[in-house]
Amino acid sequence: MKILSWEDRFKKITNITDTKFLPFSDKIEIEEYIAKDLILKQRVILKLIKIDEDPDIKSLAQYLWHYEISLNQRASNNSKGNSLLKLLYAQRDEEKGVYVIVTEYSGPSLRDLLMDHDESEDSIFFNNFLRSSDKKKILWEAIYKLAEGLYALHFSGLLHRNISLDTIYFDNEAYQQGEKEIFKIGDFNWSIYLCSLSNVFTDDLSSELIKDNYHFFRAPECLPSTLLEFETSGETYQSDLFSLGLVISFLILGIEDIEKYTNSQLKDRPKLYEEIYLMLENFSGYPLEKEILLKLVCVDVEERFQNINDLMNRVRELLNIFKYNFIEESRLPINFNLERNSPLLRQISNILNINIDAILEEPDEFLSFEFRNCILFLTNDLKFPLYAKGFSGTYYKFGKAFKRSNLSQIRSFLPNQELNLELKTIQIGIIKEFYWLDREGSCPYSRWEEIFRNATSQIKELQIEKDPEIKKRERWLKTIKIIGNAEKEIEKKKILNYQCIYDSLNDETKRKNNKREVLIQVFDEEEKELFSNIINEAESGLFELLDTDNLFEPFKRKRVWKVIEITEGSRNNTQLILEGDIRNHEVPENGFIRSWDLKNTIFLLKRKRQIIQDLENNEYLLNAILNPASTHTYFEKYDKNNLVSFIYYTNPIFLLQGPPGTGKTYTATKLIKYSLQKDPFSRILIASKEHSALDDLL
Repeated sequence: MKILSWEDRFKKITNITDTKFLPFSDKIEIEEYIAKDLILKQRVILKLIKIDEDPDIKSLAQYLWHYEISLNQRASNNSKGNSLLKLLYAQRDEEKGVYVIVTEYSGPSLRDLLMDHDESEDSIFFNNFLRSSDKKKILWEAIYKLAEGLYALHFSGLLHRNISLDTIYFDNEAYQQGEKEIFKIGDFNWSIYLCSLSNVFTDDLSSELIKDNYHFFRAPECLPSTLLEFETSGETYQSDLFSLGLVISFLILGIEDIEKYTNSQLKDRPKLYEEIYLMLENFSGYPLEKEILLKLVCVDVEERFQNINDLMNRVRELLNIFKYNFIEESRLPINFNLERNSPLLRQISNILNINIDAILEEPDEFLSFEFRNCILFLTNDLKFPLYAKGFSGTYYKFGKAFKRSNLSQIRSFLPNQELNLELKTIQIGIIKEFYWLDREGSCPYSRWEEIFRNATSQIKELQIEKDPEIKKRERWLKTIKIIGNAEKEIEKKKILNYQCIYDSLNDETKRKNNKREVLIQVFDEEEKELFSNIINEAESGLFELLDTDNLFEPFKRKRVWKVIEITEGSRNNTQLILEGDIRNHEVPENGFIRSWDLKNTIFLLKRKRQIIQDLENNEYLLNAILNPASTHTYFEKYDKNNLVSFIYYTNPIFLLQGPPGTGKTYTATKLIKYSLQKDPFSRILIASKEHSALDDLL
């Protein structure tokens, strides 16, 4: 069997090279194409990184190639990485002088779809999505999947750093099939470019290259403070969240003048960010939806979501609001064969005792009689996902008309003869009236497409049966969560209500050395006693004044106050005089007081919560804990090379156990060498309980 070369396997279709989206484009020749994979028979993205004779540039090209492969492998090993465009193929072709990388192609970018209103199939389905009545539910399900993809990156210790309308793509096939991953994240060029540069290049070269990636969707803290006229902190995981938030805002707000923002000057960015923030404040969506968007695009990093898990938790809450998507529609088109020998017409004629000619002449009259206020129920068949019972008692199943996503065909059936067809009691919608439409004629926009999407999506969810192992894992995780919640409730009792009696902010006579005083009182006897214990145990004497009793509310220096004096107020209430910085946040009139000493405890609780979420999202790790035998592979002594490779490609954890002299240290040495061969710029931490073990290894 002949093995195809990469040139024979991947046939170029369209050159999509755009140097402004490619790092080092002035140093290295990089080309990108949409190509056809003749083996997988699908479209792909083909990237060619040219090998230069200059040793420095050649080293840089190799770094780009190695790191993109490494990034894709790390992210793909996470079960939540389905919304990331996957690596399909990689090769170093010295003869042709190129490094080859091939990744999935899902469809056009959001920017292309929002700006180019053409008649392509992708544009038609994207516009149908934007017009659909359940757009909100579909969109937030897709956003949750994008967040999962970002989680896969962040969990692997990686930042995307280039999320924008140009790097998120619309998958119209996934949309048609009722999948939730209708958006895909791609283009990891700048992730490669911005990570670990200090190991490869001088600061001058790094600065020269970074300036080319100051696009509009970059978070404010990533931009130069000298140009923005405010201090910037540098990028973090929260920077990716800001970029994602802007992309979502463009979709939800329907911003049309995209170029006004994408072509803006750096000095205009703060004003434009504020403009979008104000649009979201005036947005008339669900309160929780609005809250999520505002926390994503807030310029102040402290006010933003702290990590991707915080975002996912809030989106899950929002999706619970959209869970039941029942559609009501007044009138929809339907199709069935209008022929004298049609089995459906013969059956209807016999049941209703009417002449076939009458149905042929006036099909709408028959539909009006049989299907008025018709309730559609779910089946288990993806081809015919809906059924209904007509006025005559006849059962009908509904499916997409051939090559017509906005038209339904119907077939009659007898339930006792359709042994594999399950008739669910789940209602999908109610249609007041049907009218007959020729399948070959033009068909106006209808809601059939979204009705079928909703139905197929629910069928797929119902088809996922839980085996005993899954139930065991769920029970174990539930127990861990109960323990975590109990610990959380114990600590939450230490956050107490207070009432602010006096604030010296507006009292010029009381302002000394940029300090500010407030007087608060803690209410009932029970809280008074608890607060007395907290005061006695407090080491720092510092407290925060909050407007929420959320235990996991981030700690912020601009909310910190020091206790100066404790007195007994009227009605036996405890009163506190607190001192803080004049620039501290506004003090809520009725709020909550929290000891700064809780910071470490709450950090540990957050870590516990994070571990539980990581276990939920990582099947391999969960199996390794609950069922180790299912994840262990045993190797003979002579098979160490395969073991090293197996360990390298196993994420996130691998446990190697054995008695002295079996080769654990030898295997660790080989693993380090293998890792550096695969990625010369890997950062490897070696930890040991004893120095002697490290000496043996090194």
